[in-house]
Amino acid sequence: MRRFLYVHVLLCCLRTAHSFCPSQCTCVFHGGTDGTGTRSVLCNDPDMSDIPVNVPVDTVKLRVEKTAVRRIPTEAFYYLAELRYLWITYNSVTSVDTASFYNLKVLHELRMDGNMISLFPWESLREMPRLKTLDLHNNRITNVPVEAIPYILNITYLDLSSNKLATLPADLMDIWPPFNGVPVSANASQKVVLGLQDNPWFCDCKISKLIEISKMTDTPVVLMDLFLTCSGPENLAGVLFQRAELDNCVKPSVMTSATKITSPLGSNVLLRCDATGFPTPALYWAKTDGSPVNNTVQESPADGVRWSIMSLHGIVFKDAGNYSCKAKNVAGSIEATISLSVAGTISTTMPPLSSSSVGTGPPSQNTTVTPPVDVPSSTLLTSTVPLRTLTTPTPPPKKARPTQSNIMQKTTPKQRKKPMKTIEEAAEKDPVIDPYTLGNVEDSGQNQLFMIMSGIACALVLPLIALLIYKILALYCKGQNVNTDEEELEKESYVKFETISMKQRAMNSHPAELWARRQTQESERMLLCSRSSIDSQMTYKSDSSRSEYLC
Repeated sequence: MRRFLYVHVLLCCLRTAHSFCPSQCTCVFHGGTDGTGTRSVLCNDPDMSDIPVNVPVDTVKLRVEKTAVRRIPTEAFYYLAELRYLWITYNSVTSVDTASFYNLKVLHELRMDGNMISLFPWESLREMPRLKTLDLHNNRITNVPVEAIPYILNITYLDLSSNKLATLPADLMDIWPPFNGVPVSANASQKVVLGLQDNPWFCDCKISKLIEISKMTDTPVVLMDLFLTCSGPENLAGVLFQRAELDNCVKPSVMTSATKITSPLGSNVLLRCDATGFPTPALYWAKTDGSPVNNTVQESPADGVRWSIMSLHGIVFKDAGNYSCKAKNVAGSIEATISLSVAGTISTTMPPLSSSSVGTGPPSQNTTVTPPVDVPSSTLLTSTVPLRTLTTPTPPPKKARPTQSNIMQKTTPKQRKKPMKTIEEAAEKDPVIDPYTLGNVEDSGQNQLFMIMSGIACALVLPLIALLIYKILALYCKGQNVNTDEEELEKESYVKFETISMKQRAMNSHPAELWARRQTQESERMLLCSRSSIDSQMTYKSDSSRSEYLC
């Protein structure tokens, strides 16, 4: 019985909540036959001065129109989690708090046209991730900051008409095709509608992309009014965007010294990028894999010209990849790519074997051990070679073998306490290597090493001696045939070098005579010119790239 009363009271409360509507507002419930539906609330009392706080929580559409509301407070709609349409139009709103739209996660449409907003909190849009329509026309907005760009990426309907905008951020148009690099598609769902008319536009390079869009016939960005007009500068006042020509605005162009570079492992590489445009473009280096790029220098020697150099010191294999150089100004951006390859091999050194690992296992009479370089050969022989494999050289002549009685006579009483072992007994209990045998093994190893080093030295020195003798003979023969071969050398030589004397030349002689010249009928060429890149080897050049030479 108590449970039945509790359910009945709860149902009555829910019906009361659904049927309750704020004063000065009208609530309409659009229900279905299955008991579900949506609720819309309209508040249009001219005497209303505040946003109502008791709007039903199931409201999907809220309209506050033609009231005396002047301010949107913090978290004014936080309890309306199902709100999808919010219209606050033709009121007297001048202030909008940054957190005014907190918790509106499913809001699709926000209209605040017909107010007196001069500064809109663009960062508040992050509280509305599903927002597609933003209508702010007929306000007093004077500026759209660069910080607003990330928050309007997903908006497909943006109306800023009838405000006081004279310019826009140069990067704003980069979020839409064709400036964002995404291929242009004819799909209507990807269209972006912009309302920018009836603003005092100052036509310069900052809005050159907007002027360019107004001249396009097929673009995903659609202007509500194509007849946008310049209000300044004076020479363009009253001129339509479609007819405006910006003489001092040039998109950047970029050129690299090479498109593909192959450089040896450990070398130093310089990547250069040159750009032109007006205003003078800025240059940015980046690697396609996202890794950071450092050691860059750029300079602008004149207006409209800028170059940049990125240096890579002691390159390794991870430095290989594609590097992009991007030139950007308010009129546009462009980039070029340089592909860097690293040539070389990795040399690996095997770790030396320890003496403990070499001697493991039972020794074999036919086993040969090659010691590492950093381990003495005598040490390995002592620990690994079995005793029976070593040959004992002939010992020196034996003296008279002392008898035990003679030894006992020469020893002191202290020495007599411990009986002396015979040589045969000591050898049976303590088998050690004969010192004469060990010395012989060490000498043979040293002799073998000496022979190897001598062979290597002979192999290196003998060719040098032969080359020196050949040069001496060639010079001797050349001295005898100088007069004979001089005329033939003049005929067959590709380049004829003049002898530059210290005598003063005639005033009419040309300085270029000092340069080596090619004896052909073609235009004379200077042959004393070399490539500027030593460490890097260029393997491919495109039409947009060039080689650099230093003379």
